[in-house]
Amino acid sequence: PLLPKPLVGFSTLEIHGDAYIFGAQYYSGGYNYNSAIYKLTCSSGICSWSTLNQELKVARIDTIAIPVPNNFCT
Repeated sequence: PLLPKPLVGFSTLEIHGDAYIFGAQYYSGGYNYNSAIYKLTCSSGICSWSTLNQELKVARIDTIAIPVPNNFCT
C-alpha cells in the first residue's frame, strides 16, 4: 500500500499492532514539512493507510517518536 504522498525523514512507531508515521518531508514544487500523522492498518492481509484527524502541533522532519504509557500522562 502506498502513502498519500511520497515522504522522507519520518519516524515510524507500532502501537497495538498498527503502524504510525510521524513527521516527514515531501516534495510539492519545493520541500515541505508535514504535520500529518498516518496510520497503517491491516486486517486479513489487506492493509491501508489513513490520515488521522489529529496532527503534530508543529510540522517536523527527522523526528523521533517514543511510545509513552497512558499512566505517565496523568
